Amino acid sequence: MRKENLLLLFLILAVFLIFLYPSLGWKIRSLMTVSETQTADYKNLVLENESLKADLAQLSTLKKELPSYQGNFIQASVYSNYPFNFKSELLVNRGEKDGVKVGQPAIVFSVSSKPVLVGTVKEVFGSDSLIETIFDSRFQLSVRTGIAGVNSLLKGGSSPKLTLIPKDSKIEDGDVVYSVDSSHPFGLAIGIVKNFRLSSDQFFGEADIETAYNQDDLRTVSIDIDYNAKSINQ
Repeated sequence: MRKENLLLLFLILAVFLIFLYPSLGWKIRSLMTVSETQTADYKNLVLENESLKADLAQLSTLKKELPSYQGNFIQASVYSNYPFNFKSELLVNRGEKDGVKVGQPAIVFSVSSKPVLVGTVKEVFGSDSLIETIFDSRFQLSVRTGIAGVNSLLKGGSSPKLTLIPKDSKIEDGDVVYSVDSSHPFGLAIGIVKNFRLSSDQFFGEADIETAYNQDDLRTVSIDIDYNAKSINQ
């Protein structure tokens, strides 16, 4: 008997059995539903696995892109400025007696244990210090981006951004931005590139910077008390 005839006979028999025993149809439908659910769960697991792989790849890229930087860090607690919420400055409980000096970098550590720049010590008092953050509109820093090391200028503000990027640069979202300014330690991560575009004059590119932290949630920062700034941007 041909395969087509066997298949037709099987289908007729299945319909006949379901007609005589309706409960059998529900059981078959239940088995099909379980199979579909298992398939959906498998697809979700695959997507989650791919997402984890992407996260690991990004951390690996971060580690490869940035030069090694190790300082002598002390931890400082951030005073609350609630309800005024001035993002441009942080007042911390470490000062001259702790070895803090103007120009030293204030950082937080990323999930890959790499230091990430928050700002620079601007004023020092006996037991306290004032830190100018990258969210201050006066903050500027020479930086590079990505494995190719594309030069640009970081301009601070409520939404820090990269400016003066050569428009033909190979920059992609997710590329790491790091400091190369003589007034700061070389290779300090700042954030990652987001939304690269041409500037209004069409001669250069610009991009937003996404930081690895939410400043409103900062309770502590670390200050490199061994760093001696060569020059300070005022």
